[in-house]
Amino acid sequence: LVPVEARGAAFVEELTRAWDQGDAVLPVDPRLPVPARAAVLEAAPLDEPVEPGDALVVATSGTTGEPKLAVLTH
Repeated sequence: LVPVEARGAAFVEELTRAWDQGDAVLPVDPRLPVPARAAVLEAAPLDEPVEPGDALVVATSGTTGEPKLAVLTH
């Protein structure tokens, strides 16, 4: 799982590179306040392998306001 905080063309380049290497991507909005970005990254299992076909891991607020992760496939 690769966190990506880039925007625009740089995001697309990092996304493509990660997918070419078989990784899933966790998009992190660089406009988020530092504590919110830290909470998203803390919730993410960055060292765990992804399943074949996993493309994106999207952080949602859930019902408690704590980040929850949803896996989206290609």
